[in-house]
Amino acid sequence: MKIANKISISFFITGLVLTTVAGSIFYTISKNNIEKAIFEHLKTAARSRVHHIEMFLNMQKERIMQLSQSTVLESFLGANEQDLDYIDNLDIALRRLKETEKTSEYVYEVFVLNAKGKVIASSDRKKIGLDRSTDAYFLGAKSGPYIKDAYFSKTTGQKSIAISAPITDRETKELLGVVVRRISLSILNEIIADRTGLGKTGEIYLINKHGYMITPSQFIKDPFLKLKVDTENTRKCLEDFKKFGVKPHEHEALLYTDYRGVKVLGIHDHIPEMQWGLLAKIDEPEALAPLNRIKVTFVTEVSPKLYIVHLSNHAQQGVDESFFQGFGVITANGIKILTQCGLGNDVSQIREGKTVSASDFMPTFGDIYQPCPIDPGNGSRHHREVDMVDHGMGITGLAFAAANVLFDLFET
Repeated sequence: MKIANKISISFFITGLVLTTVAGSIFYTISKNNIEKAIFEHLKTAARSRVHHIEMFLNMQKERIMQLSQSTVLESFLGANEQDLDYIDNLDIALRRLKETEKTSEYVYEVFVLNAKGKVIASSDRKKIGLDRSTDAYFLGAKSGPYIKDAYFSKTTGQKSIAISAPITDRETKELLGVVVRRISLSILNEIIADRTGLGKTGEIYLINKHGYMITPSQFIKDPFLKLKVDTENTRKCLEDFKKFGVKPHEHEALLYTDYRGVKVLGIHDHIPEMQWGLLAKIDEPEALAPLNRIKVTFVTEVSPKLYIVHLSNHAQQGVDESFFQGFGVITANGIKILTQCGLGNDVSQIREGKTVSASDFMPTFGDIYQPCPIDPGNGSRHHREVDMVDHGMGITGLAFAAANVLFDLFET
Protein backbone atom coordinates (compact mmCIF):
# COMPACT_ATOMS: atom_id res chain seq x y z
CA MET A 1 0.00 0.00 0.00
CA LYS A 2 1.35 3.45 -0.91
CA ILE A 3 2.92 5.55 1.79
CA ALA A 4 0.72 8.51 0.79
CA ASN A 5 -2.40 6.52 1.63
CA LYS A 6 -0.95 5.51 4.98
CA ILE A 7 -0.08 9.13 5.73
CA SER A 8 -3.54 10.29 4.67
CA ILE A 9 -5.45 7.83 6.81
CA SER A 10 -3.11 8.27 9.75
CA PHE A 11 -3.73 12.00 9.71
CA PHE A 12 -7.44 11.37 9.36
CA ILE A 13 -7.34 9.17 12.47
CA THR A 14 -5.20 11.77 14.23
CA GLY A 15 -7.66 14.51 13.30
CA LEU A 16 -10.60 12.43 14.41
CA VAL A 17 -8.98 11.61 17.76
CA LEU A 18 -7.87 15.19 18.37
CA THR A 19 -11.20 16.63 17.30
CA THR A 20 -13.06 14.23 19.58
CA VAL A 21 -10.77 14.93 22.54
CA ALA A 22 -10.77 18.68 21.90
CA GLY A 23 -14.53 18.63 21.46
CA SER A 24 -14.96 16.84 24.77
CA ILE A 25 -12.64 19.26 26.54
CA PHE A 26 -14.31 22.25 24.92
CA TYR A 27 -17.75 20.88 25.87
CA THR A 28 -16.66 20.39 29.49
CA ILE A 29 -15.13 23.86 29.67
CA SER A 30 -18.23 25.38 28.09
CA LYS A 31 -20.53 23.51 30.48
CA ASN A 32 -18.54 24.64 33.50
CA ASN A 33 -18.45 28.24 32.26
CA ILE A 34 -22.19 28.28 31.54
CA GLU A 35 -23.01 26.79 34.94
CA LYS A 36 -20.75 29.33 36.63
CA ALA A 37 -22.37 32.20 34.74
CA ILE A 38 -25.87 30.94 35.59
CA PHE A 39 -24.99 30.52 39.26
CA GLU A 40 -23.52 34.02 39.41
CA HIS A 41 -26.63 35.43 37.76
CA LEU A 42 -28.92 33.60 40.20
CA LYS A 43 -26.75 34.71 43.11
CA THR A 44 -27.02 38.34 42.01
CA ALA A 45 -30.78 38.05 41.48
CA ALA A 46 -31.24 36.43 44.91
CA ARG A 47 -29.11 39.02 46.69
CA SER A 48 -31.03 41.82 44.98
CA ARG A 49 -34.40 40.44 46.17
CA VAL A 50 -33.06 39.87 49.70
CA HIS A 51 -31.78 43.44 49.86
CA HIS A 52 -35.12 44.79 48.64
CA ILE A 53 -37.11 42.76 51.19
CA GLU A 54 -34.79 43.72 54.06
CA MET A 55 -35.10 47.40 53.13
CA PHE A 56 -38.89 47.12 53.13
CA LEU A 57 -38.99 45.37 56.53
CA ASN A 58 -36.59 47.89 58.08
CA MET A 59 -38.66 50.76 56.74
CA GLN A 60 -41.83 49.25 58.24
CA LYS A 61 -40.10 48.83 61.61
CA GLU A 62 -39.06 52.48 61.58
CA ARG A 63 -42.62 53.56 60.82
CA ILE A 64 -44.18 51.44 63.56
CA MET A 65 -41.63 52.81 66.05
CA GLN A 66 -42.54 56.35 65.06
CA LEU A 67 -46.22 55.55 65.50
CA SER A 68 -45.59 53.94 68.90
CA GLN A 69 -44.12 57.24 70.11
CA SER A 70 -47.18 59.23 69.12
CA THR A 71 -48.44 61.47 71.90
CA VAL A 72 -51.97 60.94 70.56
CA LEU A 73 -51.83 57.20 71.22
CA GLU A 74 -50.04 57.62 74.52
CA SER A 75 -52.69 60.03 75.76
CA PHE A 76 -55.49 57.76 74.60
CA LEU A 77 -54.02 54.72 76.37
CA GLY A 78 -53.54 56.78 79.52
CA ALA A 79 -57.18 57.86 79.57
CA ASN A 80 -59.93 56.14 81.51
CA GLU A 81 -63.13 55.01 79.83
CA GLN A 82 -65.11 56.87 82.48
CA ASP A 83 -63.46 60.20 81.64
CA LEU A 84 -65.70 62.77 79.93
CA ASP A 85 -63.16 63.33 77.16
CA TYR A 86 -62.55 59.62 76.50
CA ILE A 87 -64.75 59.57 73.38
CA ASP A 88 -62.93 62.62 72.01
CA ASN A 89 -59.56 60.94 72.60
CA LEU A 90 -60.86 57.79 70.90
CA ASP A 91 -61.99 59.72 67.82
CA ILE A 92 -58.59 61.44 67.58
CA ALA A 93 -56.81 58.08 67.89
CA LEU A 94 -59.05 56.48 65.27
CA ARG A 95 -58.37 59.29 62.80
CA ARG A 96 -54.65 58.92 63.39
CA LEU A 97 -54.81 55.15 62.74
CA LYS A 98 -56.89 55.64 59.60
CA GLU A 99 -54.45 58.22 58.24
CA THR A 100 -51.56 55.87 58.96
CA GLU A 101 -53.28 53.05 57.07
CA LYS A 102 -53.65 55.29 54.00
CA THR A 103 -49.92 56.05 53.85
CA SER A 104 -49.22 52.65 52.25
CA GLU A 105 -51.23 50.57 49.80
CA TYR A 106 -49.91 47.42 51.47
CA VAL A 107 -51.07 48.30 55.00
CA TYR A 108 -54.69 47.25 55.42
CA GLU A 109 -55.22 47.67 59.17
CA VAL A 110 -53.65 49.57 62.06
CA PHE A 111 -54.86 48.97 65.60
CA VAL A 112 -53.98 49.48 69.24
CA LEU A 113 -54.03 46.88 72.02
CA ASN A 114 -54.14 47.83 75.67
CA ALA A 115 -51.77 46.30 78.24
CA LYS A 116 -54.06 43.26 78.49
CA GLY A 117 -54.05 42.55 74.74
CA LYS A 118 -57.55 43.84 73.97
CA VAL A 119 -58.20 45.85 70.78
CA ILE A 120 -59.31 49.30 71.96
CA ALA A 121 -58.86 51.24 68.70
CA SER A 122 -58.57 50.20 65.06
CA SER A 123 -58.75 51.62 61.56
CA ASP A 124 -61.35 48.86 61.12
CA ARG A 125 -63.87 49.68 63.86
CA LYS A 126 -65.44 46.21 63.67
CA LYS A 127 -62.30 44.80 65.32
CA ILE A 128 -62.60 46.90 68.48
CA GLY A 129 -63.13 44.70 71.50
CA LEU A 130 -61.37 41.58 70.17
CA ASP A 131 -58.98 39.77 72.51
CA ARG A 132 -55.47 39.37 71.06
CA SER A 133 -53.65 38.65 74.30
CA THR A 134 -52.23 35.34 73.05
CA ASP A 135 -51.21 36.54 69.62
CA ALA A 136 -47.52 36.69 68.71
CA TYR A 137 -47.68 40.34 67.60
CA PHE A 138 -48.80 41.28 71.13
CA LEU A 139 -46.53 39.01 73.14
CA GLY A 140 -43.49 39.64 70.95
CA ALA A 141 -43.79 43.43 71.01
CA LYS A 142 -43.79 43.91 74.77
CA SER A 143 -40.02 44.41 74.80
CA GLY A 144 -39.42 45.99 71.38
CA PRO A 145 -40.45 46.06 67.70
CA TYR A 146 -41.58 42.69 66.42
CA ILE A 147 -42.48 41.15 63.06
CA LYS A 148 -44.91 38.26 63.05
CA ASP A 149 -44.07 35.59 60.48
CA ALA A 150 -46.19 35.16 57.36
CA TYR A 151 -49.65 33.89 58.26
CA PHE A 152 -53.21 33.68 56.98
CA SER A 153 -55.47 35.99 58.97
CA LYS A 154 -58.81 34.33 59.71
CA THR A 155 -60.35 37.67 60.69
CA THR A 156 -59.34 39.46 57.48
CA GLY A 157 -58.99 36.54 55.08
CA GLN A 158 -55.63 37.85 53.87
CA LYS A 159 -52.08 36.52 53.69
CA SER A 160 -50.18 38.84 55.95
CA ILE A 161 -47.32 39.78 58.15
CA ALA A 162 -47.82 41.97 61.21
CA ILE A 163 -45.37 44.52 62.58
CA SER A 164 -45.86 45.76 66.12
CA ALA A 165 -44.18 47.93 68.75
CA PRO A 166 -44.74 48.78 72.43
CA ILE A 167 -46.31 52.04 73.57
CA THR A 168 -44.82 53.07 76.91
CA ASP A 169 -45.27 55.92 79.36
CA ARG A 170 -42.56 58.49 78.63
CA GLU A 171 -41.81 59.04 82.29
CA THR A 172 -42.33 55.72 84.01
CA LYS A 173 -41.52 53.52 80.96
CA GLU A 174 -44.54 51.42 81.94
CA LEU A 175 -46.10 49.38 79.13
CA LEU A 176 -49.37 51.02 78.12
CA GLY A 177 -50.16 48.91 75.10
CA VAL A 178 -49.05 47.77 71.65
CA VAL A 179 -49.66 49.24 68.21
CA VAL A 180 -49.88 46.86 65.23
CA ARG A 181 -49.80 47.26 61.46
CA ARG A 182 -51.13 44.42 59.31
CA ILE A 183 -49.34 44.29 55.96
CA SER A 184 -50.47 42.35 52.92
CA LEU A 185 -47.94 39.86 51.55
CA SER A 186 -48.65 41.20 48.07
CA ILE A 187 -45.62 43.47 48.49
CA LEU A 188 -43.33 40.47 48.96
CA ASN A 189 -45.00 38.73 46.03
CA GLU A 190 -44.29 41.73 43.81
CA ILE A 191 -40.63 41.81 44.83
CA ILE A 192 -40.21 38.08 44.24
CA ALA A 193 -42.28 38.02 41.03
CA ASP A 194 -39.81 40.17 39.06
CA ARG A 195 -38.73 37.74 36.33
CA THR A 196 -36.01 39.86 34.76
CA GLY A 197 -33.31 37.53 33.40
CA LEU A 198 -34.98 34.34 34.66
CA GLY A 199 -36.06 32.96 31.28
CA LYS A 200 -39.08 30.67 30.96
CA THR A 201 -38.37 28.28 33.84
CA GLY A 202 -36.48 30.48 36.29
CA GLU A 203 -38.13 30.95 39.68
CA ILE A 204 -37.51 32.74 42.96
CA TYR A 205 -39.56 32.09 46.09
CA LEU A 206 -39.47 32.41 49.87
CA ILE A 207 -39.77 29.69 52.50
CA ASN A 208 -40.31 30.15 56.23
CA LYS A 209 -38.19 28.57 58.95
CA HIS A 210 -40.18 25.35 58.64
CA GLY A 211 -39.61 25.02 54.90
CA TYR A 212 -43.11 26.04 53.77
CA MET A 213 -43.47 28.26 50.72
CA ILE A 214 -44.83 31.73 51.57
CA THR A 215 -44.76 33.35 48.14
CA PRO A 216 -46.40 32.16 44.90
CA SER A 217 -44.99 29.35 42.78
CA GLN A 218 -44.71 29.63 39.03
CA PHE A 219 -45.77 26.00 38.67
CA ILE A 220 -48.14 25.20 41.57
CA LYS A 221 -51.36 27.04 42.41
CA ASP A 222 -51.61 28.68 45.84
CA PRO A 223 -48.78 26.93 47.75
CA PHE A 224 -48.90 29.44 50.66
CA LEU A 225 -48.13 27.53 53.88
CA LYS A 226 -49.32 24.35 52.15
CA LEU A 227 -46.30 23.25 50.14
CA LYS A 228 -43.34 22.13 52.22
CA VAL A 229 -40.30 22.24 49.98
CA ASP A 230 -37.92 19.42 50.82
CA THR A 231 -35.00 19.63 48.39
CA GLU A 232 -31.24 19.65 48.76
CA ASN A 233 -31.25 23.42 48.34
CA THR A 234 -33.88 24.07 51.03
CA ARG A 235 -32.19 21.65 53.42
CA LYS A 236 -28.88 23.47 52.96
CA CYS A 237 -30.68 26.76 53.43
CA LEU A 238 -32.30 25.75 56.73
CA GLU A 239 -29.08 24.11 57.96
CA ASP A 240 -27.28 27.42 57.43
CA PHE A 241 -29.62 29.13 59.93
CA LYS A 242 -28.50 26.69 62.62
CA LYS A 243 -24.86 26.83 61.60
CA PHE A 244 -24.34 30.56 60.96
CA GLY A 245 -27.36 32.38 62.42
CA VAL A 246 -27.27 36.00 61.28
CA LYS A 247 -23.56 35.83 60.44
CA PRO A 248 -22.87 36.55 56.72
CA HIS A 249 -21.55 33.56 54.79
CA GLU A 250 -21.14 32.16 51.29
CA HIS A 251 -24.03 30.24 49.77
CA GLU A 252 -23.38 27.04 47.85
CA ALA A 253 -24.55 26.69 44.23
CA LEU A 254 -26.21 23.36 43.56
CA LEU A 255 -27.41 21.10 40.78
CA TYR A 256 -30.37 19.27 42.30
CA THR A 257 -33.93 18.00 41.82
CA ASP A 258 -36.58 20.58 42.75
CA TYR A 259 -40.05 20.12 44.26
CA ARG A 260 -41.44 19.17 40.81
CA GLY A 261 -38.90 16.40 40.33
CA VAL A 262 -37.04 18.44 37.67
CA LYS A 263 -33.26 18.89 37.53
CA VAL A 264 -32.38 22.54 38.18
CA LEU A 265 -29.42 24.82 38.82
CA GLY A 266 -30.06 26.76 42.00
CA ILE A 267 -28.78 28.75 44.93
CA HIS A 268 -30.20 30.11 48.18
CA ASP A 269 -29.92 33.21 50.33
CA HIS A 270 -31.30 34.29 53.71
CA ILE A 271 -33.34 36.97 55.45
CA PRO A 272 -31.92 36.25 58.92
CA GLU A 273 -34.27 38.42 60.99
CA MET A 274 -37.29 36.47 59.75
CA GLN A 275 -35.46 33.15 59.33
CA TRP A 276 -36.74 33.12 55.77
CA GLY A 277 -34.90 31.38 52.98
CA LEU A 278 -34.90 32.74 49.45
CA LEU A 279 -34.46 30.12 46.72
CA ALA A 280 -33.48 30.97 43.13
CA LYS A 281 -33.35 28.33 40.41
CA ILE A 282 -33.72 27.58 36.70
CA ASP A 283 -34.36 24.30 34.89
CA GLU A 284 -31.14 22.61 33.78
CA PRO A 285 -32.27 22.03 30.13
CA GLU A 286 -32.95 25.73 29.65
CA ALA A 287 -29.79 26.83 31.46
CA LEU A 288 -27.56 24.52 29.41
CA ALA A 289 -29.39 24.96 26.10
CA PRO A 290 -26.31 26.57 24.43
CA LEU A 291 -24.48 23.24 24.81
CA ASN A 292 -26.95 21.60 22.44
CA ARG A 293 -25.80 23.95 19.70
CA ILE A 294 -22.22 22.90 20.35
CA LYS A 295 -23.19 19.25 19.96
CA VAL A 296 -25.09 19.93 16.74
CA THR A 297 -22.19 21.94 15.32
CA PHE A 298 -19.74 19.13 16.05
CA VAL A 299 -21.94 16.45 14.48
CA THR A 300 -23.13 18.39 11.44
CA GLU A 301 -20.08 20.50 10.59
CA VAL A 302 -16.78 19.52 12.18
CA SER A 303 -16.85 15.76 11.70
CA PRO A 304 -18.15 15.83 8.09
CA LYS A 305 -15.58 18.46 7.11
CA LEU A 306 -12.79 16.37 8.58
CA TYR A 307 -13.92 13.37 6.54
CA ILE A 308 -14.25 15.44 3.36
CA VAL A 309 -10.72 16.74 3.77
CA HIS A 310 -9.50 13.19 4.17
CA LEU A 311 -11.31 12.01 1.02
CA SER A 312 -10.12 14.91 -1.09
CA ASN A 313 -6.51 14.40 -0.07
CA HIS A 314 -6.76 10.63 -0.52
CA ALA A 315 -7.99 11.21 -4.08
CA GLN A 316 -4.94 13.31 -4.83
CA GLN A 317 -2.71 10.31 -3.88
CA GLY A 318 -0.54 12.55 -1.78
CA VAL A 319 -0.40 14.90 1.14
CA ASP A 320 -0.14 18.39 -0.36
CA GLU A 321 -0.32 21.81 1.18
CA SER A 322 -4.14 21.96 1.06
CA PHE A 323 -4.38 18.88 3.30
CA PHE A 324 -2.22 20.40 6.00
CA GLN A 325 -4.13 23.70 5.77
CA GLY A 326 -7.48 21.97 5.99
CA PHE A 327 -6.31 19.64 8.74
CA GLY A 328 -4.86 22.60 10.63
CA VAL A 329 -8.12 24.55 10.51
CA ILE A 330 -10.28 21.62 11.58
CA THR A 331 -8.07 20.32 14.41
CA ALA A 332 -6.63 23.64 15.49
CA ASN A 333 -8.56 23.76 18.72
CA GLY A 334 -7.77 20.19 19.69
CA ILE A 335 -4.02 20.26 18.99
CA LYS A 336 -3.62 23.66 20.57
CA ILE A 337 -5.05 22.26 23.79
CA LEU A 338 -3.21 18.97 23.62
CA THR A 339 0.21 20.34 22.71
CA GLN A 340 -0.02 22.93 25.47
CA CYS A 341 -0.94 20.19 27.92
CA GLY A 342 2.18 18.21 27.04
CA LEU A 343 0.77 15.63 24.65
CA GLY A 344 3.82 15.47 22.41
CA ASN A 345 5.42 18.68 21.18
CA ASP A 346 5.24 18.11 17.47
CA VAL A 347 3.37 16.40 14.68
CA SER A 348 5.58 14.62 12.18
CA GLN A 349 4.93 15.76 8.64
CA ILE A 350 6.43 13.46 6.03
CA ARG A 351 6.86 16.23 3.57
CA GLU A 352 10.17 17.61 2.41
CA GLY A 353 11.83 15.58 5.16
CA LYS A 354 11.16 17.97 8.00
CA THR A 355 9.27 18.02 11.27
CA VAL A 356 6.93 20.96 11.91
CA SER A 357 5.54 21.94 15.31
CA ALA A 358 1.77 21.63 15.62
CA SER A 359 1.59 25.19 16.90
CA ASP A 360 3.14 26.45 13.61
CA PHE A 361 -0.04 25.81 11.72
CA MET A 362 -2.64 25.80 14.51
CA PRO A 363 -2.62 29.21 16.27
CA THR A 364 -6.27 29.96 16.96
CA PHE A 365 -7.59 28.33 20.12
CA GLY A 366 -5.34 29.96 22.68
CA ASP A 367 -6.53 33.38 21.57
CA ILE A 368 -10.05 32.52 22.70
CA TYR A 369 -9.73 30.18 25.69
CA GLN A 370 -6.94 29.61 28.15
CA PRO A 371 -5.97 25.90 27.83
CA CYS A 372 -6.48 23.91 31.03
CA PRO A 373 -3.74 21.41 31.92
CA ILE A 374 -5.00 17.90 32.61
CA ASP A 375 -3.13 16.68 35.66
CA PRO A 376 -3.68 13.08 36.83
CA GLY A 377 -2.39 14.04 40.25
CA ASN A 378 1.19 12.72 40.11
CA GLY A 379 2.86 15.92 38.99
CA SER A 380 2.89 14.97 35.30
CA ARG A 381 1.08 17.22 32.84
CA HIS A 382 0.56 14.38 30.36
CA HIS A 383 -2.87 13.01 29.70
CA ARG A 384 -3.27 9.77 31.66
CA GLU A 385 -4.58 7.67 28.78
CA VAL A 386 -1.92 8.86 26.32
CA ASP A 387 0.79 8.33 28.89
CA MET A 388 -0.30 4.70 29.11
CA VAL A 389 0.31 4.11 25.39
CA ASP A 390 3.93 2.98 25.13
CA HIS A 391 5.00 5.52 27.79
CA GLY A 392 4.24 8.59 25.66
CA MET A 393 4.08 7.08 22.17
CA GLY A 394 2.22 10.20 21.02
CA ILE A 395 -1.02 10.75 19.15
CA THR A 396 0.62 10.76 15.71
CA GLY A 397 2.59 7.58 16.36
CA LEU A 398 -0.54 5.91 17.59
CA ALA A 399 -2.39 6.98 14.45
CA PHE A 400 0.38 5.60 12.17
CA ALA A 401 0.28 2.30 14.05
CA ALA A 402 -3.48 2.14 13.64
CA ALA A 403 -3.18 2.92 9.92
CA ASN A 404 -0.61 0.14 9.46
CA VAL A 405 -2.90 -2.38 11.13
CA LEU A 406 -5.82 -1.30 8.95
CA PHE A 407 -3.83 -1.54 5.70
CA ASP A 408 -2.39 -4.90 6.68
CA LEU A 409 -5.92 -6.17 7.07
CA PHE A 410 -6.99 -4.71 3.74
CA GLU A 411 -4.01 -6.20 1.91
CA THR A 412 -4.64 -9.70 3.30
